[in-house]
Amino acid sequence: MKIHGTAKGGAISKKDFGVAIVTTPAVSCEDYESLSQDNLQSIDGIIRNYSLKMLDGFPMIGCKIASAKWYLKGATSIPEGTMYSTLYNSSGAVRDTSAAINMSELDHNLEWHEFSFSSPSTVAIDDFISFTAVYSEDPTGSKRVECGRDSSGAPSTVELWMGGTDSPDDIAQESVGRQPTVDLIAE
Repeated sequence: MKIHGTAKGGAISKKDFGVAIVTTPAVSCEDYESLSQDNLQSIDGIIRNYSLKMLDGFPMIGCKIASAKWYLKGATSIPEGTMYSTLYNSSGAVRDTSAAINMSELDHNLEWHEFSFSSPSTVAIDDFISFTAVYSEDPTGSKRVECGRDSSGAPSTVELWMGGTDSPDDIAQESVGRQPTVDLIAE
């Protein structure tokens, strides 16, 4: 970069100060898909939040999640209530919540249900993306929501957690190597 100016005595100086402009490479934001399903997890009232914890190296760290698709079904009877998806930070504080979907949209077969975020937040290490069921009545017996689960092929950059009311992780961490069947759509 050359800067032109007037030196002492009115002479024009042309010095090259060698200023370099550094740019940070952009994060490549692509969808994350856990499409394998070999088991089910009941969201039974004790477990209210079914969560994917995103660890260091997770491909969507630094990206925004526009929506989360969860692989869901009603058990023998379709329950009453609402469902939504939430992005929590590593401390369990809510960063973003999707609009609710009525459980009456569930079928008895597993289907993808998309939960969109109105103002997507950037994912950080150890954040959680959760599916939550809020029942209008006690989900006893066969009236509950079931989520698809991959019990055999989770990468080392995710963990499966379960939580109760308004928490992504206060009940238990599932065994290593498991993850919810979820499709995260990047903004």
